[in-house]
Amino acid sequence: MEERLEIGLTINDRRRTAMRATPIRRRKVYELVAEQLKDMIETGRFRPGDRLPSERELMVTFNVGRPAVREALQELRNTGLISSSAGRRATVREPDMATILDSISGAVDNLLRKKQSQLHLFQARRFIECAVARHAAQYADKRHVERLKQALDANLAALGDHRRYEESDIAYHRVLFTVPDNPIILASHQAFDHWLIERWHALHRTAEQDRESYDGHRRVFEAILMRDADAAEREMAAHLDASWAVWQSQADA
Repeated sequence: MEERLEIGLTINDRRRTAMRATPIRRRKVYELVAEQLKDMIETGRFRPGDRLPSERELMVTFNVGRPAVREALQELRNTGLISSSAGRRATVREPDMATILDSISGAVDNLLRKKQSQLHLFQARRFIECAVARHAAQYADKRHVERLKQALDANLAALGDHRRYEESDIAYHRVLFTVPDNPIILASHQAFDHWLIERWHALHRTAEQDRESYDGHRRVFEAILMRDADAAEREMAAHLDASWAVWQSQADA
């Protein structure tokens, strides 16, 4: 008869419980190749700017097939450790937030086919950009204000040429995102633009709507100039809400 423990389990029960563990997952070949390449990069064997060996050389080095090498390289691209173009060997790069955000663009593009996801992305952008406008009203220095005024003047000069106005619109917002001097915040602006730009190009905007957009930029600038953080945040929210209204009206058409 098995000896009983105080908690009512047999010794064998306790042993079986102690031996429970998460099943070990077999790692795929490409994951092992990617891990070794990542280690070579992190230890300095390959430095930013260096080209990795060709696919054929990597196949020989790791004694694996071409599919494993290609999947491993894709894994490194997804993490921002390398970049590559057709017909050229992969290049090691210094990973940064912009690179990482860019690597998920394909997934985001698929996600944005859903209207609810478009709304969520807009809400995230609105939340961040209103905070940036508020921050600019509090902390923008003379250099930032001058650059913002130049961007606003370019905005005004571009009215009547819709594509040129779009470019000046992006440039104006980019100046605002430089005020916090934070690469992650700036990268978020670049990512939003990258994910949305094709959809913005597809929208039909009237000259009057471009003028209203410019007026929104002007009001934000004036609030920043007056160091009025509440007004800067409020005017940015109104400006972005007007843009979303244009987007929604055509998405629902």
